[in-house]
Amino acid sequence: MYFKKLEVVGFKSFLDKTTLYFEPGITAVVGPNGCGKSNIFDSIRWVLGEQSVKSLRGSDMQDVIFNGTDAKQPLGMAEVTLTFDNEKRFFNFDHDEMAITRRIFRSGESEYLLNKTQVRLKDILDLLMGTGIGAESYSLVAQGKIDLVLSSRPEDRRLVFDEASGITKYKAQKREAMRKLEETEQNLLRVNDIITEVKRQIGSLERQANKARKYKEVFEELKTKEISLAHLEKNKLIKEKYEITKQIGQLENQEAELLEEIKEQEFKISSHQQELKNLEDKLMSVKNEILNLDNLAIRNRERISFNLEKISELEEGKKYLNTQIEQTKNRLILDEEKLNQAKQDYSDIHKNIEERQCSLQEKAQELNNINTAIKTALETITKTKKSILELVVKVTGVKNDISDISTKQQMAWRVRKGFR
Repeated sequence: MYFKKLEVVGFKSFLDKTTLYFEPGITAVVGPNGCGKSNIFDSIRWVLGEQSVKSLRGSDMQDVIFNGTDAKQPLGMAEVTLTFDNEKRFFNFDHDEMAITRRIFRSGESEYLLNKTQVRLKDILDLLMGTGIGAESYSLVAQGKIDLVLSSRPEDRRLVFDEASGITKYKAQKREAMRKLEETEQNLLRVNDIITEVKRQIGSLERQANKARKYKEVFEELKTKEISLAHLEKNKLIKEKYEITKQIGQLENQEAELLEEIKEQEFKISSHQQELKNLEDKLMSVKNEILNLDNLAIRNRERISFNLEKISELEEGKKYLNTQIEQTKNRLILDEEKLNQAKQDYSDIHKNIEERQCSLQEKAQELNNINTAIKTALETITKTKKSILELVVKVTGVKNDISDISTKQQMAWRVRKGFR
């Protein structure tokens, strides 16, 4: 008994983590149909490296991941861990326990772990080879597969006996060695081809080597001549350097003289700049005065325009008042005529009163009426005189305003004429 523990998470019907312990002796899993007994066997084959999806009763390797139910969400990963007891070092592995883990994700990625260390599938298969334990070994027989073993061909049964005798590992090593020998033979053929090609190219390479030697000799000769030429050019450059240094000294003296002259010119320029600045200040003050006078002229023009408009308005008012005066005079003439007529009437009435003293009693009522009419006429005359006086006052005020406007207009005209 080498199985010690089986841990299943998310594999087929195992949603939650399920752990099965295998004690020494016989371990049986009992349950009704559809409870997942076959899934346990599939998980063992799967963790040992089974690559056939059909053997796992599926159409895709991702089918081994829990797909969910009406009440449970599907998982994104399936993991199975199979732990072996290795105290007697049955496996070529230096630990008392050997835990093989296989994981698969819905993205298609998968990984193998040996004691929580990531390894390759080949490492797992090499470790299990010759032990009688594996996905296709005789130690794992699925339900209904025993008859196939007994009724299989002799060649197929021989594979079972080889696995039981432990020579499968050595046959696999032999196949690997033979494959490597074939690859080595192919490499030797390629080496012979390369040697043949190199021999064919030796003549060309010798010609190229001779050309390279000649090139080296010519290059050395050219190098010597270039050194001599460089030495001559160096002497020539030294002479030119001496002459240039002498010219630089002369130019430095000229530069010093020019700097002195530049200083004098800068002093003159600074004095001229000061004079120019003073002139600019005076020019600015004159411009400011001109600007102020222009502003004053503009304001005076605006005042003159305003006064002319006001004069026009006053002229219209004067015409209106003259019209009112004429109308008032006409009314006054009419009132005077009425007053004269009233006086005449009053005189006639007075005569009639003297003449008709006798009939005074009878005409008293008419006299009262006449007195009332006279009183009303007198009041009208008084009001008319008062209106005439008010109109005279207004006319006098308008004349005064016209006189003031004429005076201002004459002054503005004089100012404008003075500006011109």
